[in-house]
Amino acid sequence: MAQTYTFPIPDDTDAEKVLEKARTQGRSKGVAFSGDATKGQFKGPAEGSYAVDGRTLTVTVDKKPGFVPWGMIEKILRGLFAG
Repeated sequence: MAQTYTFPIPDDTDAEKVLEKARTQGRSKGVAFSGDATKGQFKGPAEGSYAVDGRTLTVTVDKKPGFVPWGMIEKILRGLFAG
C-alpha cells in the first residue's frame, strides 16, 4: 500500500535547494536519490518517488519495512524534505 506525503516548498527557496538538502541529509541516513528537480526516486530503508508541481513536493512511499510504523516513516521524510 503506497502512502503519499505532500510538503510545501517555502517561498524563500526552490525545489532544487530542497532536494539537494534531502540528498545531503539522506546520504547520512542510507538513502540514495536519483532524478532531478522535478521528479525522481529514493531508495533506502523506505523506497519511493517524488514529484514537484509548482510550490508542492509530493513524496510517495512504495515500499517500507513492515515493522516500521508509518508515523516514523513520515517523521524521517519530513526531516529530509523540510525546506
